[in-house]
Amino acid sequence: MKYKKTFLLAVTLSLFIVIGCTSAEARLVPAGVQNDRAAVVAEAYYAVYGSPLSCAYVPNWNYLANTAGTYWHTRDTTVGWLGRYPLNGWMTNANDATMRQYFVSGNLPAYGRYGGIARGGQCKYFANYLLYNAGISGTDPMPSYLDMAGASRSSKYARAGDVLFKTNYHTAIVVQVSKGSSSAGTVTSVQVVDSNYVGGTGNERIALHSISGAELAGYSVWTGVPYYYCY
Repeated sequence: MKYKKTFLLAVTLSLFIVIGCTSAEARLVPAGVQNDRAAVVAEAYYAVYGSPLSCAYVPNWNYLANTAGTYWHTRDTTVGWLGRYPLNGWMTNANDATMRQYFVSGNLPAYGRYGGIARGGQCKYFANYLLYNAGISGTDPMPSYLDMAGASRSSKYARAGDVLFKTNYHTAIVVQVSKGSSSAGTVTSVQVVDSNYVGGTGNERIALHSISGAELAGYSVWTGVPYYYCY
C-alpha cells in the first residue's frame, strides 16, 4: 500500500510538471494531497528546475516566462504591488541595463533567461511571487519589512515552506532544513530558493543554496503567512 501511494503521488506530480503552473489556482501540489507548506516548497523547486521535484531539471527553464500571468498581475496598479514594489527599483534593479529594460517592458522570454541563467527580479518581490503562485492567500503583496519583523520568530525554528528574511537585506523561501531540529529550535543550516543573492546583488539570479551558521542567525522567520502554525 505504501508503494502504491508513492506511485500515485509521483504520477500526480508528473502531471503537474507537464501542465505547468501559470496562475495562483494552478497549484503544483493539489489541495487535499499535501498542505500549503508543501505547495510553497514545490513552487520554489519549480522556479529553479521547472519541476516540483528537486531531482528534476528542465533545460533552458524560464520561470517568469512560464508564469507570465503572475508577472502581469504585479503590474496591475489596482492590486497595489507598485506601491509596495516600485517597478524599476524593488521589482527589478538589475545591474545590467539591458536586462533591467527587458523586465520593465515585460519581455519575459528575454529577461527570464538572460545570459542563459534563470532570473526572478529582486528578492522580496520574488518571494511574494512564489507565494502567490503557490496559491497562498493574504500575502499579496507582502507587508513591509517593519511589519514582517513585528510578526517573526528566530531562524532557529525554521521549517520547509517558511519565509526567511533579514530586514532591508534579503528574503528567501526555506525548502529544506539541513542541520538541527525545527521543533527544538536548534536549526543551524537550511536550503533556500531565492533571487538576487547568488552572483551578487543586481544579478537577480534564481538559485538554490545554503544559509547557515552566523549568517542564518541574522535572519528571522516571518510568522505572518496563514500556514505558519500548520505543518
